Amino acid sequence: STQSTWGIAETLIYAFDVGETVIGKPDPTHPPKIEFHGLGINKRHCTITVTADHHVFIESHNNSRTAVNGTKVKGMTELFHQNRVWLGNNYAFRFCHPGFEARGEKREVDPDYFVAESEMAESTKSGAALDSMSPALRHKLADAEKKIEQANIIATDLEKDVVFSPKIFQSRQTKETDIVVHVQIGSQSLVWPWNKFNTRLADMVNVWTEWQHHESKGTTMRILDPHEDPFVDMESQLIGESDVWLNAMANMVEFAADTNILSIFGQIQGKLHVEINPCDRNGNTGPWEDDDDDLDPFVEDPNELLGKEIIFEVKLSKTELEEMIFGVDGVCKYDRIFVRYKFNSEDDLEPYSKTKELSQGFKMNFSYTNKHKIKVTKEILAHILKGRMTFQLWGNLNTKHLAPKRPGTTESAASSRLEVKKKELEALEYKVAELQRKLDQKNQLIAERNRELIELERQIALRTRKK
Repeated sequence: STQSTWGIAETLIYAFDVGETVIGKPDPTHPPKIEFHGLGINKRHCTITVTADHHVFIESHNNSRTAVNGTKVKGMTELFHQNRVWLGNNYAFRFCHPGFEARGEKREVDPDYFVAESEMAESTKSGAALDSMSPALRHKLADAEKKIEQANIIATDLEKDVVFSPKIFQSRQTKETDIVVHVQIGSQSLVWPWNKFNTRLADMVNVWTEWQHHESKGTTMRILDPHEDPFVDMESQLIGESDVWLNAMANMVEFAADTNILSIFGQIQGKLHVEINPCDRNGNTGPWEDDDDDLDPFVEDPNELLGKEIIFEVKLSKTELEEMIFGVDGVCKYDRIFVRYKFNSEDDLEPYSKTKELSQGFKMNFSYTNKHKIKVTKEILAHILKGRMTFQLWGNLNTKHLAPKRPGTTESAASSRLEVKKKELEALEYKVAELQRKLDQKNQLIAERNRELIELERQIALRTRKK
């Protein structure tokens, strides 16, 4: 017989005889020879096969989480003395092959848990450039990858069509680098802040524990209400942000523009029309007649505003989202869309101003007007001269895409993954077409400049001949 042992204390020892040994969670219909409970353990999780000539093989079943030396097992994999074997999320073993140590790894010291854990961490790392990260961010990413892997195992066990992955981004406001979690829910994609993911993970573990209880008793788990299902997100989502620089206000002149709505990763999500108009002391906007010239708030020197109360008006109107990004079967994936903003987004004490919520698809008009009064201090003037207002666009996932799925009755995840890839391809093709359009415009502009240059050279040549 051969042995597989694990742990610093090596308290678990399993011996395998010639033939096949099935390992898995309890199954009354087809009981495994070795039973394990816990996260990531499936029914008929894997088999260990010992041949007559003393070779030992491990085979994973049902796409289970089975790994050797940190590498996921695909097909029959031969085990050698001192190999590290992972089953599920929590079980780690060291394979021992008495009498056949020469076939195995040559190690002076037996590999311990930390060796096995580092191998698993290496195999699941996100591929980000670790060398360029701070030690704190590197540690946070390593912790994130473990927790995200746990969430993905739970999603697989519960047959949820959800995939989590870590993303690194740089805040446009603070320029600090941090981690968020990309969530692929069927054909939908969301981004969760790290704190939100952590809270939801605790809820996922509770749901998994309840599901495990029903599995052990052979009963069916209840269908969760969407509001209590941690895999269903009915909270408002940050779609993107638009920035408006305030330097026009330093002279109390009007500003109006169709601003880009940018995701936290800097991708254009759509357009938002923003106006910031100065008001006179009575709270009215221009234009001002000659007789009311003394009401015109225009100043040549921004320092003239110091110590004064100024009034300005914010107007938000036409908003358009990119249909190629937000369209799902011709329907906008967000509804109940609104905009919120502050005069200074870095002031935690300042409350947000908010528009009404709209559910009008890809194009909408907020028809929003609000007037603000502030007293100009040195700090306020500095913000006006060099700062910006950030307008955040929020929305809720369209309820048509939030139907709960019962564990065990999920539709084929493969088809939904294919749809996701199609959408990604369409979005990429759209971006390529947009880049090509811009390139064509630049080429056309260059051609026009060349024609102008040729015409100028022709005129110079004619004048030279006349002389």
